[in-house]
Amino acid sequence: MFTYRYTPTLFTPADAERITGCSVTLQRDWRRRNLLPPNEAGREARFNAVALGELLFMHVMADRGIGPQQTRPIADLAGGAIACYALQYDDAWSGEMPPGGLSMSTAVGAIRKIAPSPILQGGAIMAPLFIWWADGTEFWDTSVDHAIAGVAEPDMYKKLGGPVVVLDQNLIGALLVARAGRPLVHSERVEI
Repeated sequence: MFTYRYTPTLFTPADAERITGCSVTLQRDWRRRNLLPPNEAGREARFNAVALGELLFMHVMADRGIGPQQTRPIADLAGGAIACYALQYDDAWSGEMPPGGLSMSTAVGAIRKIAPSPILQGGAIMAPLFIWWADGTEFWDTSVDHAIAGVAEPDMYKKLGGPVVVLDQNLIGALLVARAGRPLVHSERVEI
């Protein structure tokens, strides 16, 4: 009998800057303000695929005028989703490909083992589109039209009466893989 062992690639703060655009100085500032997890005592920060997804999400949103204080509470959800979408690309993997190939279920299984994320609780994964409504609330859906159609009449002005940000987490996952320049996860088959 066998199983698969997934080993995350760990990236330095300098790598994270190159991949996410979030400078090392800004990372330190966000860490000091408790917007990123603290470093282990005496160690430089290390980022796995989910942590890179979180940082990339927060930086992209900050570039669109929505600061990290607002996005930090949901960055782990978005980071988990971005990492899952990233792991559906060939270049995100090294080693033996797990059974099922490059599917969302394979990605979710790997993320559950290497970096548990609230997005995966209950086996659910968020839809590919992340939507930040004008009122500061968030929503995930498969289509902008579907999301807008679902806005109730009393909330319509609050949600749509200003800028709305839509992020395609699948495309951001592809960007993460392309910028990483090396696999995000190593997979190996092990006897049990």
